Amino acid sequence: MAVQHKVDPQELARLVSVMGICGGPPVAEVSLAEFLNRFLRYTARECCGECMVGHMGTRTLISLLERGKESRETLAQLAWLLRNSAKCDVGKTAGKVLELLLQMDLIQ
Repeated sequence: MAVQHKVDPQELARLVSVMGICGGPPVAEVSLAEFLNRFLRYTARECCGECMVGHMGTRTLISLLERGKESRETLAQLAWLLRNSAKCDVGKTAGKVLELLLQMDLIQ
């Protein structure tokens, strides 16, 4: 039985277009994990650095996802923190993208 999630199509389109700025649109040969890693590295590099949440939060997400041992709850908490506390839109968007992928069960 498929799990259905309510996702605003406009928000999804905006997030996908934002993710595309870090190396073009995803292609069939690129896994979601690799594309997410590329996107998070982009956000970590481009984050304004004015707040600790954005500066360290994006780097921490990369580390947690690379290890693959963290729970979905931990990832969701960090995504929420980024989305609600980062000063710049780059940090906020990193949190939004991760939250969306978690909601859609695309991250294990």
